Amino acid sequence: MPSRRYGAGAIALLAVLLVITIAACDGDARRRSNPERPEQSHDSSSSPDVAAEPAETVSPLRARAVELVDRMTLDEKAAQVLITTIGGGREVTDEFRARLSEIPVGGVILLGYNIGPDAEAVMALTRDLQRHAREVGAGLPLFIAVDHEGGTVFRFGEIMTRLPSASVIGPYIAHDEARPLVEELFVNTSHQLAALGFSMNFAPILEPLAGENEAFLRFRAYSADPDVAAAAAGLFVDAMRDAGVVAVGKHFPGSGDGDPHDVLPVFGLESSSADADGVRAFSLAVRTGAVPAIMTAHVMAPTIDPDQPATLSHTVQSEFLRGEVGFDGLIVTDDLNMRGLRVSLPADAAAPAALRAGADMLLYMADDLPAVHEAIVRAVADGELPEARLDDAVIRIVETKLEYALPEITSDEAMIERGAAFDRLKARGDGLLTEFTTLRTR
Repeated sequence: MPSRRYGAGAIALLAVLLVITIAACDGDARRRSNPERPEQSHDSSSSPDVAAEPAETVSPLRARAVELVDRMTLDEKAAQVLITTIGGGREVTDEFRARLSEIPVGGVILLGYNIGPDAEAVMALTRDLQRHAREVGAGLPLFIAVDHEGGTVFRFGEIMTRLPSASVIGPYIAHDEARPLVEELFVNTSHQLAALGFSMNFAPILEPLAGENEAFLRFRAYSADPDVAAAAAGLFVDAMRDAGVVAVGKHFPGSGDGDPHDVLPVFGLESSSADADGVRAFSLAVRTGAVPAIMTAHVMAPTIDPDQPATLSHTVQSEFLRGEVGFDGLIVTDDLNMRGLRVSLPADAAAPAALRAGADMLLYMADDLPAVHEAIVRAVADGELPEARLDDAVIRIVETKLEYALPEITSDEAMIERGAAFDRLKARGDGLLTEFTTLRTR
């Protein structure tokens, strides 16, 4: 398996468990207990006539996540479901540090203008972000996310190997000579991301190319065939998992006939079956257990729910994606500030509505984050958003962080070693890209 030459994901997992366990123990004294959470009795004598049912098996990661979330305040939980930007700079500003102290979000997304001139600058930025995250709120690491699909969706200039677009890669998935190169390119790219300090990638595109979404997706989809799209995306997802990067497949249930940055598109799904061509690639990815997170689209899918856009639809997220498709990972929204969603609800109303519908994390890239955070807290306090639903979302987030999130790297020596490892990865990645390009031009 080509991924093994780059290091084992198990080492990162053990490091994360150790770091977070220590942080949790050290932070117990400073964290407030949750006064709204009643203690539960486990005295079996209270129900002597009822036969005890077998206890549900809970994984150690889930049990640890429940324990950590149980210590968090409502404000901390409402912050943990948010992913936001750091502003327009290439360093962690005093303003953002203050914002993170006030609202200790669960993740940040770095955009092109946040990416410094070289790998060293990017590593310094991601290290500083994680350092500050450890000092605020519940002391949990951030998901540091990026849109890195390859091709036209590429934020790194000359820093990283330029992964080809999905439309270029897709036709070679079944090619005996090219497929191993594609696999290794995905592995190499994923480890480059991890070395730079990224722990989440809003990629790959799982939906197949279709007539209605072609104008929006163009070169970003792997194939018009959902089986090929699922196979190609699955290779990238597996590579990111090996590197300790959370892959976020998108956009569920489909992008539809427009750009959600501008309008609310309509998705013409032929039936409300999990095996319908429009959603089949998502179903395949879920059935193989590959994809840990899925991003929802700001789209109307009238075949599933004629009344609400997918981001706000309990039918789409909880009944169809969770129930029909069988997905139990993280559901992440697209940016709540997009015009396609704002025609339905402003962000401060959309945030609790999306959580109520079944979303776990909310991407919000505008400046008024405090209003959105406060809207979530108020919705729980007013009974509009059950706290159990918020807890469920945060438990999924923390469990995923226990499994994936990068350990904090603090020493200058460690940063030097990481930089040298990245340089080796970049050199190998550039070589793989040359091999793949040569093969394509034969």
